Amino acid sequence: MDQFNQADSLYQYVYHEKTNKFGFSHPTTLIAMHNLAVLYKQQKRYPEAEYLLKQVLECKQKNYPSATYANSLYSLADILLNSGKSD
Repeated sequence: MDQFNQADSLYQYVYHEKTNKFGFSHPTTLIAMHNLAVLYKQQKRYPEAEYLLKQVLECKQKNYPSATYANSLYSLADILLNSGKSD
């Protein structure tokens, strides 16, 4: 198993554990989801990364409007730039 697959398995495990323990909108869960999206970006899995980050942004904007929102917005912009999307 290569490093990306190992990391993917671990990030997904952490994300699901955080979701089960704290719920979807908890800040710890959102961090885990953001980290998984960044891994997907590194793997050039742009649609999956975009989907996750849009969920994170929607939840942060609704529940936690702060500087962390800007970090996720930056990551989404980077993914859209790298995936070649212009809309």
